[in-house]
Amino acid sequence: MHYSTPLKHLIGHVLALSRPLVAAVITMMIPYTIMACDAVTSTTALTPLTSATEWTSQSWGLLGIAHLTNTPFPDESRAYGYRSSKGAFSSKGHYDDNSVAFVIPDDFHPSEEIDFVVIFHGHTTNVRRFVKEAALGEALACSNRNTIIIVPQGPKNVPDSGGGKLENSDMFAAFMHEALETLKKESMIPRSAHIRHIIISGFSGGFQLTGNVLDHGGMEQEICEVWLVDAAYGLWDELSAPFSAPGSTKILRSIFTDHLSMENIQIMNNLSSTGKCFGVVTDDELSTVGMSTAAFNAIKYHANGASSGCDELPLLLKAQPILFIHTHLPHDAFLLSNRFLADFLASSPNLSARP
Repeated sequence: MHYSTPLKHLIGHVLALSRPLVAAVITMMIPYTIMACDAVTSTTALTPLTSATEWTSQSWGLLGIAHLTNTPFPDESRAYGYRSSKGAFSSKGHYDDNSVAFVIPDDFHPSEEIDFVVIFHGHTTNVRRFVKEAALGEALACSNRNTIIIVPQGPKNVPDSGGGKLENSDMFAAFMHEALETLKKESMIPRSAHIRHIIISGFSGGFQLTGNVLDHGGMEQEICEVWLVDAAYGLWDELSAPFSAPGSTKILRSIFTDHLSMENIQIMNNLSSTGKCFGVVTDDELSTVGMSTAAFNAIKYHANGASSGCDELPLLLKAQPILFIHTHLPHDAFLLSNRFLADFLASSPNLSARP
Protein backbone atom coordinates (compact mmCIF):
# COMPACT_ATOMS: atom_id res chain seq x y z
CA MET A 1 0.00 0.00 0.00
CA HIS A 2 1.33 3.44 -0.89
CA TYR A 3 0.44 6.58 1.06
CA SER A 4 0.66 10.20 -0.03
CA THR A 5 3.43 12.17 1.72
CA PRO A 6 1.13 14.32 3.94
CA LEU A 7 -0.68 11.18 5.06
CA LYS A 8 2.64 9.50 5.91
CA HIS A 9 3.37 12.40 8.25
CA LEU A 10 -0.12 12.18 9.74
CA ILE A 11 0.16 8.45 10.40
CA GLY A 12 3.58 9.01 11.95
CA HIS A 13 2.14 11.62 14.32
CA VAL A 14 -0.76 9.33 15.24
CA LEU A 15 1.51 6.39 15.98
CA ALA A 16 3.81 8.58 18.02
CA LEU A 17 0.98 9.85 20.25
CA SER A 18 -1.30 6.85 20.39
CA ARG A 19 -1.84 4.73 23.48
CA PRO A 20 -4.68 2.31 22.69
CA LEU A 21 -5.24 4.41 19.54
CA VAL A 22 -7.51 2.78 16.99
CA ALA A 23 -7.30 4.33 13.55
CA ALA A 24 -8.77 2.94 10.38
CA VAL A 25 -7.02 4.47 7.40
CA ILE A 26 -8.69 3.70 4.12
CA THR A 27 -6.50 4.29 1.07
CA MET A 28 -7.46 4.15 -2.58
CA MET A 29 -5.10 5.81 -5.02
CA ILE A 30 -7.57 7.97 -6.92
CA PRO A 31 -8.19 11.74 -6.63
CA TYR A 32 -11.27 13.11 -4.90
CA THR A 33 -14.28 14.25 -6.86
CA ILE A 34 -16.43 17.08 -5.55
CA MET A 35 -19.97 15.91 -4.99
CA ALA A 36 -22.45 16.98 -7.63
CA CYS A 37 -26.21 16.97 -7.23
CA ASP A 38 -29.02 16.87 -9.72
CA ALA A 39 -30.79 20.18 -10.29
CA VAL A 40 -32.89 21.18 -7.30
CA THR A 41 -36.53 20.54 -7.99
CA SER A 42 -39.61 20.72 -5.82
CA THR A 43 -43.26 19.88 -5.90
CA THR A 44 -44.40 21.88 -2.87
CA ALA A 45 -42.88 25.33 -2.51
CA LEU A 46 -43.06 27.20 0.79
CA THR A 47 -44.75 30.57 0.67
CA PRO A 48 -42.94 33.56 2.22
CA LEU A 49 -44.94 35.39 4.86
CA THR A 50 -45.30 39.09 5.54
CA SER A 51 -43.62 39.42 8.94
CA ALA A 52 -40.74 40.86 10.93
CA THR A 53 -38.55 38.16 9.44
CA GLU A 54 -37.32 38.78 5.91
CA TRP A 55 -38.17 35.75 3.77
CA THR A 56 -36.88 35.33 0.24
CA SER A 57 -37.60 32.50 -2.18
CA GLN A 58 -34.55 30.59 -3.40
CA SER A 59 -34.14 27.82 -5.95
CA TRP A 60 -33.92 25.35 -3.07
CA GLY A 61 -36.57 26.77 -0.70
CA LEU A 62 -36.79 29.74 1.67
CA LEU A 63 -34.10 31.87 3.27
CA GLY A 64 -35.24 33.74 6.34
CA ILE A 65 -33.28 36.52 8.07
CA ALA A 66 -34.56 37.29 11.57
CA HIS A 67 -33.24 39.59 14.29
CA LEU A 68 -33.17 37.87 17.66
CA THR A 69 -32.12 38.78 21.18
CA ASN A 70 -30.08 35.78 22.35
CA THR A 71 -27.53 36.03 19.55
CA PRO A 72 -23.74 36.28 19.81
CA PHE A 73 -23.79 40.04 19.30
CA PRO A 74 -24.22 42.78 20.36
CA ASP A 75 -22.29 41.86 23.52
CA GLU A 76 -20.22 43.67 26.12
CA SER A 77 -17.17 41.59 25.18
CA ARG A 78 -16.94 43.63 21.98
CA ALA A 79 -18.58 46.85 23.16
CA TYR A 80 -15.38 48.71 22.25
CA GLY A 81 -14.57 46.66 19.19
CA TYR A 82 -11.69 44.27 18.72
CA ARG A 83 -7.98 44.65 18.09
CA SER A 84 -5.59 41.99 16.84
CA SER A 85 -2.43 41.71 14.78
CA LYS A 86 -4.67 42.03 11.74
CA GLY A 87 -5.98 45.44 12.71
CA ALA A 88 -8.55 47.30 14.80
CA PHE A 89 -12.25 46.73 14.21
CA SER A 90 -14.95 48.95 15.63
CA SER A 91 -18.06 47.66 17.32
CA LYS A 92 -20.23 49.47 14.78
CA GLY A 93 -20.66 47.41 11.65
CA HIS A 94 -18.86 44.37 13.07
CA TYR A 95 -20.44 43.54 16.43
CA ASP A 96 -23.90 45.12 16.27
CA ASP A 97 -25.67 42.65 13.98
CA ASN A 98 -28.12 40.20 15.59
CA SER A 99 -29.12 38.52 12.32
CA VAL A 100 -29.97 34.83 12.20
CA ALA A 101 -30.40 32.94 8.92
CA PHE A 102 -32.95 30.14 8.57
CA VAL A 103 -32.48 27.76 5.64
CA ILE A 104 -35.68 25.81 4.94
CA PRO A 105 -35.84 23.45 1.96
CA ASP A 106 -38.76 23.09 -0.41
CA ASP A 107 -40.98 20.16 0.60
CA PHE A 108 -40.04 20.67 4.26
CA HIS A 109 -42.64 18.83 6.31
CA PRO A 110 -43.43 20.60 9.62
CA SER A 111 -44.07 18.19 12.48
CA GLU A 112 -44.19 18.08 16.27
CA GLU A 113 -40.50 17.16 16.43
CA ILE A 114 -38.02 19.46 14.69
CA ASP A 115 -34.37 18.73 13.92
CA PHE A 116 -31.89 21.57 13.50
CA VAL A 117 -28.39 21.91 12.10
CA VAL A 118 -26.75 24.98 13.66
CA ILE A 119 -23.68 26.25 11.82
CA PHE A 120 -21.16 28.71 13.27
CA HIS A 121 -19.36 30.47 10.41
CA GLY A 122 -15.70 31.41 10.27
CA HIS A 123 -13.76 34.66 9.86
CA THR A 124 -14.43 37.64 7.61
CA THR A 125 -17.94 36.82 6.48
CA ASN A 126 -21.61 37.44 7.27
CA VAL A 127 -24.62 35.17 7.33
CA ARG A 128 -26.01 36.13 3.92
CA ARG A 129 -22.68 35.65 2.19
CA PHE A 130 -21.91 32.46 4.09
CA VAL A 131 -25.24 30.80 3.25
CA LYS A 132 -24.60 31.57 -0.41
CA GLU A 133 -20.88 30.77 -0.59
CA ALA A 134 -21.16 27.54 1.39
CA ALA A 135 -24.21 26.53 -0.71
CA LEU A 136 -26.11 25.50 2.42
CA GLY A 137 -29.53 25.46 0.77
CA GLU A 138 -28.28 23.43 -2.17
CA ALA A 139 -26.67 20.86 0.13
CA LEU A 140 -29.83 20.55 2.22
CA ALA A 141 -31.95 20.12 -0.90
CA CYS A 142 -29.58 17.43 -2.22
CA SER A 143 -29.65 15.52 1.07
CA ASN A 144 -33.46 15.16 1.18
CA ARG A 145 -33.34 15.67 4.95
CA ASN A 146 -36.36 17.16 6.70
CA THR A 147 -34.42 19.66 8.78
CA ILE A 148 -33.77 23.39 9.14
CA ILE A 149 -30.30 24.96 9.08
CA ILE A 150 -29.70 27.93 11.38
CA VAL A 151 -26.74 30.29 11.04
CA PRO A 152 -26.34 33.01 13.71
CA GLN A 153 -24.24 36.05 12.83
CA GLY A 154 -20.90 35.95 14.61
CA PRO A 155 -18.18 38.59 14.27
CA LYS A 156 -19.14 40.29 11.01
CA ASN A 157 -16.54 40.56 8.26
CA VAL A 158 -13.65 40.47 10.74
CA PRO A 159 -10.91 37.91 11.55
CA ASP A 160 -12.29 37.07 15.00
CA SER A 161 -13.51 33.80 16.56
CA GLY A 162 -15.30 35.42 19.50
CA GLY A 163 -18.74 34.06 20.31
CA GLY A 164 -20.14 36.93 22.38
CA LYS A 165 -23.19 36.04 24.47
CA LEU A 166 -23.29 32.46 23.18
CA GLU A 167 -20.07 31.70 25.04
CA ASN A 168 -21.94 32.16 28.33
CA SER A 169 -23.57 29.34 30.32
CA ASP A 170 -26.90 28.09 28.96
CA MET A 171 -27.07 30.86 26.36
CA PHE A 172 -27.14 28.41 23.48
CA ALA A 173 -30.28 26.88 25.00
CA ALA A 174 -31.83 30.35 25.21
CA PHE A 175 -30.88 31.01 21.59
CA MET A 176 -32.41 27.74 20.37
CA HIS A 177 -35.67 28.29 22.23
CA GLU A 178 -35.92 31.81 20.81
CA ALA A 179 -35.27 30.47 17.31
CA LEU A 180 -37.94 27.82 17.83
CA GLU A 181 -40.48 30.42 18.99
CA THR A 182 -39.64 32.63 16.02
CA LEU A 183 -40.41 29.83 13.58
CA LYS A 184 -43.68 29.17 15.39
CA LYS A 185 -44.71 32.82 15.12
CA GLU A 186 -43.83 32.71 11.43
CA SER A 187 -46.11 29.66 11.02
CA MET A 188 -43.21 27.62 9.69
CA ILE A 189 -43.70 24.92 12.34
CA PRO A 190 -46.64 23.94 14.56
CA ARG A 191 -47.25 25.88 17.77
CA SER A 192 -46.80 22.63 19.71
CA ALA A 193 -43.47 21.74 18.05
CA HIS A 194 -40.39 21.00 20.13
CA ILE A 195 -36.71 20.37 19.43
CA ARG A 196 -35.79 16.74 18.85
CA HIS A 197 -32.18 16.73 17.63
CA ILE A 198 -29.49 19.38 17.16
CA ILE A 199 -26.35 19.02 15.07
CA ILE A 200 -23.62 21.59 15.67
CA SER A 201 -21.17 22.46 12.90
CA GLY A 202 -18.22 24.81 13.21
CA PHE A 203 -16.56 26.15 10.08
CA SER A 204 -12.96 27.29 10.64
CA GLY A 205 -13.08 30.07 13.26
CA GLY A 206 -16.46 28.72 14.39
CA PHE A 207 -14.51 26.27 16.55
CA GLN A 208 -14.60 28.62 19.54
CA LEU A 209 -18.38 28.84 19.69
CA THR A 210 -18.63 25.10 19.03
CA GLY A 211 -16.35 24.24 21.95
CA ASN A 212 -18.03 26.63 24.37
CA VAL A 213 -21.53 25.51 23.39
CA LEU A 214 -20.59 21.86 23.90
CA ASP A 215 -19.02 22.65 27.27
CA HIS A 216 -21.66 24.82 28.92
CA GLY A 217 -24.20 26.09 26.41
CA GLY A 218 -27.03 23.78 27.41
CA MET A 219 -29.11 21.40 25.26
CA GLU A 220 -26.70 18.53 26.01
CA GLN A 221 -29.35 15.88 25.44
CA GLU A 222 -30.51 17.34 22.14
CA ILE A 223 -27.02 17.83 20.68
CA CYS A 224 -26.32 14.49 19.01
CA GLU A 225 -23.66 15.29 16.39
CA VAL A 226 -20.79 17.70 15.78
CA TRP A 227 -19.24 18.46 12.38
CA LEU A 228 -15.91 20.30 12.43
CA VAL A 229 -15.02 21.77 9.05
CA ASP A 230 -11.28 22.48 9.27
CA ALA A 231 -12.04 23.92 12.68
CA ALA A 232 -9.88 22.22 15.33
CA TYR A 233 -7.86 25.33 16.19
CA GLY A 234 -8.26 24.98 19.95
CA LEU A 235 -10.52 23.97 22.86
CA TRP A 236 -9.59 20.35 22.18
CA ASP A 237 -10.76 19.10 25.57
CA GLU A 238 -14.17 20.72 25.09
CA LEU A 239 -14.42 19.36 21.54
CA SER A 240 -13.48 15.86 22.75
CA ALA A 241 -15.60 15.60 25.89
CA PRO A 242 -19.03 14.73 24.46
CA PHE A 243 -17.59 11.77 22.54
CA SER A 244 -15.21 10.44 25.19
CA ALA A 245 -17.89 10.23 27.90
CA PRO A 246 -18.70 6.65 28.98
CA GLY A 247 -21.52 5.21 26.92
CA SER A 248 -21.65 8.21 24.57
CA THR A 249 -23.35 7.56 21.23
CA LYS A 250 -22.79 11.05 19.86
CA ILE A 251 -21.39 11.37 16.36
CA LEU A 252 -18.29 13.37 15.35
CA ARG A 253 -17.03 14.27 11.89
CA SER A 254 -13.86 16.33 11.60
CA ILE A 255 -12.56 17.43 8.20
CA PHE A 256 -9.02 18.78 8.24
CA THR A 257 -6.37 20.10 5.90
CA ASP A 258 -2.63 19.74 6.46
CA HIS A 259 -2.33 22.83 8.65
CA LEU A 260 -4.64 21.34 11.30
CA SER A 261 -3.23 17.79 11.32
CA MET A 262 -1.61 18.04 14.75
CA GLU A 263 -4.67 19.73 16.24
CA ASN A 264 -6.90 16.90 15.08
CA ILE A 265 -4.41 14.39 16.40
CA GLN A 266 -4.78 16.05 19.79
CA ILE A 267 -8.51 15.29 19.71
CA MET A 268 -7.73 11.73 18.55
CA ASN A 269 -5.33 11.38 21.46
CA ASN A 270 -7.98 12.54 23.92
CA LEU A 271 -10.45 10.00 22.56
CA SER A 272 -7.85 7.25 22.46
CA SER A 273 -6.96 7.87 26.10
CA THR A 274 -10.52 6.94 27.08
CA GLY A 275 -10.59 3.86 24.86
CA LYS A 276 -12.77 5.33 22.12
CA CYS A 277 -12.48 3.85 18.65
CA PHE A 278 -12.57 6.06 15.58
CA GLY A 279 -11.71 6.10 11.90
CA VAL A 280 -9.15 8.16 10.00
CA VAL A 281 -9.38 8.41 6.23
CA THR A 282 -7.91 10.48 3.45
CA ASP A 283 -10.71 11.90 1.35
CA ASP A 284 -8.52 12.39 -1.71
CA GLU A 285 -8.40 8.62 -2.21
CA LEU A 286 -11.99 7.62 -1.43
CA SER A 287 -13.57 7.97 -4.86
CA THR A 288 -13.29 5.32 -7.54
CA VAL A 289 -15.48 7.22 -10.00
CA GLY A 290 -14.15 6.56 -13.51
CA MET A 291 -11.96 3.67 -12.37
CA SER A 292 -12.12 0.38 -14.24
CA THR A 293 -13.25 -2.76 -12.43
CA ALA A 294 -9.77 -4.24 -12.82
CA ALA A 295 -8.16 -1.17 -11.27
CA PHE A 296 -10.74 -1.21 -8.46
CA ASN A 297 -10.08 -4.87 -7.71
CA ALA A 298 -6.33 -4.21 -7.64
CA ILE A 299 -6.78 -1.98 -4.61
CA LYS A 300 -6.59 -4.08 -1.46
CA TYR A 301 -8.65 -2.05 0.98
CA HIS A 302 -12.15 -0.64 0.48
CA ALA A 303 -15.06 0.32 2.69
CA ASN A 304 -17.52 -2.51 3.28
CA GLY A 305 -20.05 -2.56 0.46
CA ALA A 306 -17.92 -0.49 -1.92
CA SER A 307 -18.11 -1.12 -5.63
CA SER A 308 -16.30 0.17 -8.69
CA GLY A 309 -17.22 3.70 -9.70
CA CYS A 310 -18.61 4.85 -6.36
CA ASP A 311 -17.68 7.40 -3.71
CA GLU A 312 -16.96 5.44 -0.55
CA LEU A 313 -17.42 8.38 1.84
CA PRO A 314 -21.17 7.76 2.46
CA LEU A 315 -20.40 4.13 3.36
CA LEU A 316 -17.73 5.19 5.83
CA LEU A 317 -19.99 7.82 7.40
CA LYS A 318 -22.62 5.19 8.09
CA ALA A 319 -20.06 2.74 9.49
CA GLN A 320 -18.00 5.11 11.66
CA PRO A 321 -19.68 7.20 14.40
CA ILE A 322 -16.41 9.09 14.89
CA LEU A 323 -14.55 9.85 11.68
CA PHE A 324 -11.60 12.14 10.94
CA ILE A 325 -11.24 13.04 7.26
CA HIS A 326 -8.01 14.45 5.87
CA THR A 327 -8.38 16.36 2.60
CA HIS A 328 -6.13 18.18 0.16
CA LEU A 329 -8.92 20.60 -0.68
CA PRO A 330 -8.04 24.18 0.26
CA HIS A 331 -9.35 25.90 3.36
CA ASP A 332 -12.41 27.20 1.51
CA ALA A 333 -16.02 27.17 2.75
CA PHE A 334 -17.53 26.53 -0.67
CA LEU A 335 -15.26 23.65 -1.66
CA LEU A 336 -15.39 21.93 1.73
CA SER A 337 -19.16 22.36 2.06
CA ASN A 338 -19.78 21.25 -1.51
CA ARG A 339 -17.73 18.11 -1.00
CA PHE A 340 -18.99 17.06 2.43
CA LEU A 341 -22.13 18.77 3.70
CA ALA A 342 -24.80 16.94 1.67
CA ASP A 343 -23.19 13.59 2.54
CA PHE A 344 -23.05 14.50 6.22
CA LEU A 345 -26.72 15.48 6.14
CA ALA A 346 -27.88 12.45 4.15
CA SER A 347 -25.93 9.93 6.26
CA SER A 348 -27.02 11.27 9.65
CA PRO A 349 -29.13 8.77 11.62
CA ASN A 350 -30.53 11.70 13.58
CA LEU A 351 -32.22 13.42 10.63
CA SER A 352 -35.35 12.11 8.95
CA ALA A 353 -35.94 12.07 5.20
CA ARG A 354 -38.46 14.51 3.77
CA PRO A 355 -41.75 12.69 3.06
